[in-house]
Amino acid sequence: MTSLKDVAKLAGVSVGAVSRYLNEPQRLRESTRRKIAPAIEALNYSPNSLARSLRRGKTGLVMVVCSAIGDPYFGDVIYGIQRGAKEHGMTVLVREVRSIHERPSEASDIVLSRKADGVIVLGSNSPFDLTADAHRKVDHPPVVVGGEIVSRLLQPLPSVRIDNVAAAQEVTRYLIGLGHRRLGFIAGEPGSPMLDDREIGFRDVLSQNDIPISPEHRVHGDLTVEGGRRAMRHLMTLRSPPTAIVSANDEMAIGAIGEARAMGVAIPDDVSIVGFDDIRYSAAMNPPLTTVAQPAEAIGEQCFYRLIRALAEPGSETGVQIVPHKLVIRESAAPPRR
Repeated sequence: MTSLKDVAKLAGVSVGAVSRYLNEPQRLRESTRRKIAPAIEALNYSPNSLARSLRRGKTGLVMVVCSAIGDPYFGDVIYGIQRGAKEHGMTVLVREVRSIHERPSEASDIVLSRKADGVIVLGSNSPFDLTADAHRKVDHPPVVVGGEIVSRLLQPLPSVRIDNVAAAQEVTRYLIGLGHRRLGFIAGEPGSPMLDDREIGFRDVLSQNDIPISPEHRVHGDLTVEGGRRAMRHLMTLRSPPTAIVSANDEMAIGAIGEARAMGVAIPDDVSIVGFDDIRYSAAMNPPLTTVAQPAEAIGEQCFYRLIRALAEPGSETGVQIVPHKLVIRESAAPPRR
C-alpha cells in the first residue's frame, strides 16, 4: 500500500515536504509542488489509502479529550473530527476535562491500554504525562492538538489552529481604526499559551500605536459567560472605563453584553466589544457580536487526517498547521462618543 515515503521517493523530496503539500501547499515553492503532484497521481495516493494501510490490530477508536463539550466552538470541531472518522469507518469517543490543570485519568487508562488508536486534544491537557512517559520511554499512541494549546508541554505535538497573535492584532487595529484609545482586555484561564498569544497580539498593536493599557483595564473572565459578566461589571464601574473591550472568547463577550444591558450601558454607543471564535450564538446577540471566526469544522477534519497520517507513518506529522481566521464585522463595535 502506498505510503508518504513512497510519494516522497518518487518525487525526490522529503516526507515532510509531502506532508506540507497535503496540509499547507502554499508554504512550498511552486517547483516543489510540481514534483509532488504527479507523484501523488501516479501512485494513486490519498488519505483514504492511508487509513486502509493501518496495521491490523487497531481498534478503530479515536479519543477526543475536550475541556468543554457544551462549548459551541468545540462542538463544531468535534463535528469535523466525526465527519472525517465516518469516512474512514472509525469511531470517536469524547471525554470532558474541565480544567487545564486537571489530568484526565479515565482517558489515560483507555489510551494507554491501547483501547484507542490515537488522541485529539481540544482545549485540554494530554491524557498522559508526556514528560514522565518520555523519560520512561512509554510508547503511547499519537496525539494531535486541535485549536488552542493550553500547556507548554503540548507545543512539540502536531497541531491545527489559527494564528492567534495575528488575529488579535487585526481585531485591535480595527478598534483603533474606529477611533478608540482606551481599550480593555478580558482574559481567560491563566497559563494558556493560546490566551497569552491573544493578549500578546492585543498589546503589540497598542504599543505600536503608543496607546498605554491601564492594569485595571485587564481582567480575568475564566472563559465563561458568568466570568464575562463579572469582568464587565468591574470595567464599567471604573472611574475611567474603556471605550472598547477585546474579549479572549465569545462566551465572555456574550456575558459582558448581557451585564452591560443590565447596567444600562449601551453597546456599542457607550462601549464597543469584540470576541473570538464566532460561535453560533454570536450573530444572534443584540447587538450581533463582532468577532474573529475560526474554521472550527475544518480544524476538526484536519486534526483527524493528521492523526491518520501519524498512525500510518509514525513521525511524519510534526509542527503547526495554520488555518486562516476571519474578522467578522457586525454591530457590537462603533466609533467612540466624543
